[in-house]
Amino acid sequence: MFSLKISFLIILLNSSCYCRYYSRFHHISINENEISPRHLLSFNLINSIKSYQLVSTNVQLHKYFSIENQTHLYAIQSLDREYLCGEQFCSCITQCSIQLKILSQPEHQIIFVNITINDLNDNLHYFRSNEIQIHIPENTNIQHRQCYRIPNVDDKDLPETNQFIYQLIGNGSEKFEIDQTIGNDLCLRIKNHPLDREERTQYDHLWIIVTDKQQQQAKMRINVQVLDVNDNSPKFLTNLTKISVNETFT
Repeated sequence: MFSLKISFLIILLNSSCYCRYYSRFHHISINENEISPRHLLSFNLINSIKSYQLVSTNVQLHKYFSIENQTHLYAIQSLDREYLCGEQFCSCITQCSIQLKILSQPEHQIIFVNITINDLNDNLHYFRSNEIQIHIPENTNIQHRQCYRIPNVDDKDLPETNQFIYQLIGNGSEKFEIDQTIGNDLCLRIKNHPLDREERTQYDHLWIIVTDKQQQQAKMRINVQVLDVNDNSPKFLTNLTKISVNETFT
């Protein structure tokens, strides 16, 4: 059963007895993509003669919400947070909140209903590219902890909804490690020993795998090219070379 949490801000009436149905401000919190139609709120007391009508200025909201029997508020379509924020009904980087305006008759009173749509981990994360090239000079000082940036995965869900585990696999992966930066990027760092191009010119079978809480995975290939530097002194192949020259040589 889906959780539904309703909290109300009560406006006190002149009478010492009041009820939640008389409030002009209502706050509802629901999870995205719950089964519809879903009853959200009832306004009337028993035997009340009042009626209610949805009058929100954004007419597109009428596709998602309806008042049945002039008193019961329903979500008549599934509410997908990512779609709603993409249509600019609510924020994409913070919680998604929608405000409905409802007209109460016959007193012509406006009632405000704020609906917060809780984000769920219902989108698959992915890399924008299948492969990335990284160039690293040989003999780079590992004490400097040089960061070679790798783009992170994209995920439409909010960061607090999901957590990722990063793993580097493949031939030669033991020479590198993956770190997270303060921003959205990742860092590839040389782990224990500098790279030597005379030993190996590239690491082209590395894969970064990102796993979420639901064990869904995204992966990208990393091709590391080791750049040559002038770190070897020139030398002759032999210690002695004999040269024969004709006497007429000029």
